[in-house]
This record gives sequence, C-alpha cells and structure tokens, in this order.
Amino acid sequence: KMAKEMENWPAAARRSGEELLERMQASPDWSSNGPFRRAIKVFDDALRLYKPSEIVLSFNGGKDATVLLHLARAAVAGFLKESGAESGPTCLRCVYFAESDGFDEMEDFIVAMESTYKLEIERFPGGFKDGCEHMIKNFAAKAFILGTRKSDPHGKFVESFSPSSAGWPSFMRVHPILSWEYDDVWRFLTEMSLEYCVLYDRGYTSIGRKDNTEKNPLLLQPDGSFLPAHMLKLQAMDPLLERHGRRQSGGNDCDSAQLCTAAIVTIGNEVLSAKVQDVNTNYAARVLRSCGVVLRRVAILPDKTEEIAKAVKEMAADCTAVITIGGIGPTHDDVTFRAVAEGLGKGLVHNVEMEGFLRQFKRRPSQEEAGVAGPNRADLKWDTQKMCLMPGDTELLMEHGKEFPLLRCGKVYMLPGVPQFMRQQIDHAGRLLKKSGCAFHCRQIRLSVEEALVAKAITATAEEFPNVEVGSYPYYNGSAHKTIVMLEGRCNTRVDLCQVFMTEQIPDSYIISADSDPTLPPS
Repeated sequence: KMAKEMENWPAAARRSGEELLERMQASPDWSSNGPFRRAIKVFDDALRLYKPSEIVLSFNGGKDATVLLHLARAAVAGFLKESGAESGPTCLRCVYFAESDGFDEMEDFIVAMESTYKLEIERFPGGFKDGCEHMIKNFAAKAFILGTRKSDPHGKFVESFSPSSAGWPSFMRVHPILSWEYDDVWRFLTEMSLEYCVLYDRGYTSIGRKDNTEKNPLLLQPDGSFLPAHMLKLQAMDPLLERHGRRQSGGNDCDSAQLCTAAIVTIGNEVLSAKVQDVNTNYAARVLRSCGVVLRRVAILPDKTEEIAKAVKEMAADCTAVITIGGIGPTHDDVTFRAVAEGLGKGLVHNVEMEGFLRQFKRRPSQEEAGVAGPNRADLKWDTQKMCLMPGDTELLMEHGKEFPLLRCGKVYMLPGVPQFMRQQIDHAGRLLKKSGCAFHCRQIRLSVEEALVAKAITATAEEFPNVEVGSYPYYNGSAHKTIVMLEGRCNTRVDLCQVFMTEQIPDSYIISADSDPTLPPS
C-alpha cells in the first residue's frame, strides 16, 4: 500500500488538459510523424503499461520539464476521457530534485504550476539516483517520465522506453520528447500559449544553478538587451548552442571558463574537385581542440563570393571565432577578402599597413626564404592592388619569428591555403583563442568486445557524469579492439573519476588498455 494515496484530479484541471489536447490535435505537428503526436503516443503507451499512480514525472521548472508537464496534462485527460472515467488521479505525481543556489524565479514558477494544475510535487534535496530510490520505496513508482532529448549528453544512448542501468534501482525511464529539437520545444510552448518560467524571456536558454548559468550570448543585442529564448535559431548540426550560457562548476578552474567556440570555412574548388587532399581542416581542428576551443561547424566551399559570405555571416553569429582557410592571393579565384567583407557587412578598403609590410617583404633577399611567389620582388604592382584590398578594420597580428602576419577582422581569422603557411597561422590563432578557452582532458579505453555488450555501462557512465563527453566507437577492421570508449571533459579530476566509474561497470577481461590519447586509430 502506498504511503500516500493520490487525490482525484479537479474537474477544471482535467478540462484544461482536454482543451490542450484538442489544440494539439488541430496543429500541423499532429501529423502522422509530427512531434506532438509522437510525444502523446509515448505517454499513451506508458499509461497503458502502468497505472497513473505508478508513474512519476520529473519536474524542475526547466523548458523540457515544462513541456512534459503540459503534455502530461493533455495525455492524462485524454486517457481518462477515452476510458470513460468520471474521475481520475491527479496529473501524475511529480518529483522535483531541488538544487541549492537555484533561481528564485524558477522556484516561483514551480509553485505557480503546483497551484494552477493541482499537482502533487515531492521535493527531494538529494541526487537523481537517491531520489528515484525514495520515490520507489515511498510511492511505489515504477516509471519516471524524463525530459531527455537526443541532443543531451547521454540522449543518444537511450530509447523512448529504457530500463534503468545496472547498479540503479529497477524502474523504467520514459522519454516522450527524445526526438524533439529545440525549435519543437518552443513551437509547442508558444503556439499552444502555455506557461513557462520568465527567465526564458530574459535571454536564458538552458537553466541550472546561479553559479553555472548565464544568459546565452547568442541572444545579445547591440543595445545590451537579450532576445527571448524562443528567438534562438539553431542549425540542425549544432543543437548544443542552446547550452551556450551554461558552464561547469565545482572545484576546477576550467569549469568556470567561458566556452570558446569556432567554425572553419575551407575555400577552394581544388578541394571539392579532389585535385588536392584537404589536410588543412584536420590539422586546424586538432590545434583548436588542443587549445580548448570547441569546433562547432566545418564547411568546404567553392570559390564563390556569395556562398562564402553567407557562411561567414551565419558562423560569426553562432561562434566565438571563424577561421577561413584559402582564397588569399592576387589571382581571380582568391575571393576570401571580398567574401568576408560582405559577410561582416564591411567595405573593402586599402590597408596601408599591409602595403608597408609587402614593400618591406619584397626587399628581403630570397623569395624562397619569404615563402611567397611573385613575378618580381621589386615590382609591387602585381599584388598590391588585391593583397592590400581587405575588409575594413582588418588587423595584422605579427608574432616573433614568423614571416607573415595573421589577418583578423572582428571574429574572423583569414588564413592562407598553402599547408605550411596555414599551420603557422592556425598555431598563432590557437594561442590567441586559448586565452578564452580551457584545454580538454581525454581518456581512451580500448575494449575487446563489441559495443552492444557494454552499451548499458556506457549509458550509466554518461548519466553519472553529464559534464564529461562520453563517446563510443565500434571497430570492424579485425583489430584487437572491437570498441573504443572516449571520455573527454574540461576537469581532469572529473574525467579520472569517470574512467574509474566506467571500468567498474564492465569485466576487467574486456579492457585492453586505457590512455590519454585524444586521437582515435584508423577504422
């Protein structure tokens, strides 16, 4: 017998859920494969497998949890109506895993939802695992409704219904919005005219504690104000920018470091037509990673001004830095300067500093030593007009011992395409960006078994260490290692603890080796 019986759901709250369901069914997102319908189907399946009193909804007031709450209102109301019940249980029991140093506005919102929809919220001050044990022991819970999405750190390891991991109490994890994108969340909340925490209207897009949450800088306006969260438009390949205002915390200097992000635009018809092998992008990615810079996007584009300008504009809006590689020179297909100027909304201007540098450069005794080809070192005409015509406000950043300056215009670093010169420049850019980033720490665990045999252990590790990136890579090339698990994070101690936890979940006989190599072997 449960320690506390659930009260009947008031008629007004139930009717509100029915009305929401009707609005959802009238939406285009109720199509056969639409996100609204898929989510309700998961709820319907859960209500078919478990009694409402056996289901607990995890509700912390965040946007995903708020979506779950409103979906639950609609699903339970529809379930009761279809079953012909005159009265029914409250809109699922909720559990709130309360954290210290939370936002007052978030607590106010939770209290308001509790009152408005007559919720039964059990507040638990401990961690998720202990809270689940508490709900199972005291409320006979069998399933927990969670707001996990595929873009979350461990979202790719779970399904709509996933049993709890080894070492945890026995329960079913239910993920109704697993396939939803950020835009789906906000389309649901705004188009259905639903309540959500006011913090999301002030520039926050992902909310934790006060000490690890900031307004998302991607929503910052020129006047210093911030757009609301639903105005953030994410590229499909870069969903994690919704967490751009979150930082790790707790015992490591790198935890509070500002997240430094970058995008790379490699330019050249010769790359796209396979006339040359692109070694630049891989090298640049490795340098940026070693400097603690998170690489968000990579694009390889032809020598077309409008395409490059469009990419630069989009990437500069999303990232701390944009690296262009190639397209710098005196010939007709060297269009990078013009494209960057268009992308940043700047004009092309004659750069006097660049002219002075080139004149001095041509006086050097050897063309080969300088690393620049030209028809005549004494004649500046062939390259002056084009090489000195640069985006307005371009800086020439010289570094001791280097032949050529690094060119920077705002967020954009413009690098040459010749590999040996590009490497000098990206090393320089990496050192500059490293000042605002923090190095990553990596552990590589090589296993002798196939991925399926360790999937549960990998999932448990990702759940236990959400601030460590856990990746799994299968190998089918006949090598001794069948699976490699990579653990990567900004706190070395946390990564070490994550490795210990991971290896404790699997038999010792599975482990071939473990080291800190950040590069995977060829597959």
